Amino acid sequence: MRHVLRVALTLALMIGVAHAQVAAPVVTPATSPRCATAAELIQLEADAKQSGATVNKLTDLGQAYLCLKRAKDARNTLEAAVALDYAYFDAHFFLGKAYYDLGDFEAALSEYDQLIRTSPDRVEPYYQQAVIYARLRRTDDAIRSLSSAVAAALKDEVTNKNTELLADLNIALAQQYRLKLDYNNEAQAYTTAQQYRPGDLGLVVKQGQALFDATNLAAALPLT
Repeated sequence: MRHVLRVALTLALMIGVAHAQVAAPVVTPATSPRCATAAELIQLEADAKQSGATVNKLTDLGQAYLCLKRAKDARNTLEAAVALDYAYFDAHFFLGKAYYDLGDFEAALSEYDQLIRTSPDRVEPYYQQAVIYARLRRTDDAIRSLSSAVAAALKDEVTNKNTELLADLNIALAQQYRLKLDYNNEAQAYTTAQQYRPGDLGLVVKQGQALFDATNLAAALPLT
């Protein structure tokens, strides 16, 4: 263990790891909107104008608008979908993304809160909330949401086998800990990420940097 730590610290000092920024988006199930071809978009818009438009068709149209960066159209369409079936997960999820694209972060958080209440074992709403909290520099909230995302992923029979997802979630968590100067928990998150992505030298280096910074921070604390 000491040998591993010594190697990690040496690599960190040699490479000079930059301070972590807000985590890059993690691709989880249903995160990316489903795009449509021009012909499909025309058909979806025609279907939406009919009196019997279904929540599925409206949600598909809302996703197509999100792909086209037509956030206002996406919001209006997905609000109609939610009104049609308040329990439909994807309608709330993509409505949250439409609000996010429009800069209405509180409305987006509210949509994801709704999903967490009704689907507490799904990873996506926790992660999307973490993205918003990170954007707002609400680091403690981002850490809580990411921790919940990890817990939800481990419970699910599908996502608990998705090692890339679990690695990325722990890396995102580590980056938020760094923003708090919580280097010990940052190092622990990188240690966990290595379990899902063994052999990743970059993670070893970042873990070493965190451990090195934790040592320096402890040495800088005033004696009491």
